[in-house]
Amino acid sequence: MAENLPYSTSVGTLEKMLDKIKSASTPERFTQDFVSTKLAMKGGTARAQIPLLKKMKLVAEDGSPTDLYREYRNPNKSRAALEAEIGVRSRIVTSGIIRYGAF
Repeated sequence: MAENLPYSTSVGTLEKMLDKIKSASTPERFTQDFVSTKLAMKGGTARAQIPLLKKMKLVAEDGSPTDLYREYRNPNKSRAALEAEIGVRSRIVTSGIIRYGAF
């Protein structure tokens, strides 16, 4: 059975958000308000990335940042942390963005 894999039509927005997560403070909850105020990313395209971050296991279903989120914020561990978590379901492209693919 195929998984309901997330996707983004705005890879540039996702890349920008992932970069900003590294330098922003870790929130109690990763919410639309956090995205617009602390990450300074406004609009529906930015808000639409939150479910993708949940599928990537950076954010828990209740909106709280996960241990992976905290590990990802370390520039020396970011790529390795996501590769270890997502594993075979993804491939890293040259920009460093995770794109989900078929098995």
